[in-house]
Amino acid sequence: THIGALRRQQPCHHSVPECFSVPCHVSSLSPPSSRSYRGDNYSDAGGTPSFVRTVKKLHRQQKADLDGAVKIIADSPEIGEAKVGDLVGIRVYKFQMNNQLRLLAYRILDEDAIKLLMLGPHENFYSDLKRQEN
Repeated sequence: THIGALRRQQPCHHSVPECFSVPCHVSSLSPPSSRSYRGDNYSDAGGTPSFVRTVKKLHRQQKADLDGAVKIIADSPEIGEAKVGDLVGIRVYKFQMNNQLRLLAYRILDEDAIKLLMLGPHENFYSDLKRQEN
């Protein structure tokens, strides 16, 4: 088993927090039906420290967009573009966050686990990812 990795449950017909068995914290500022992640949930679920720092800075709607992207990746881990060369083994999924393109880098650890590496805009994304990986 991989400690700190996102784990998928089979079958997954629930919201993102339940799919990853990550405790969901309901913010007192949010409407009763909406759920949002606190930044440390991704830490417990398999995000790198730099990924967790980035997530902590996101607004509620941005976190909801990220949760949707993570759910898509969890349902179909091969959806991201496989990288080659210095970034071999890493996949990058592109998605919209507040109508802006964002890239989410992750690594598939095994058939039930992925590790979230980095989130950000395209500008300097790959050079920052290389620096983080080395």
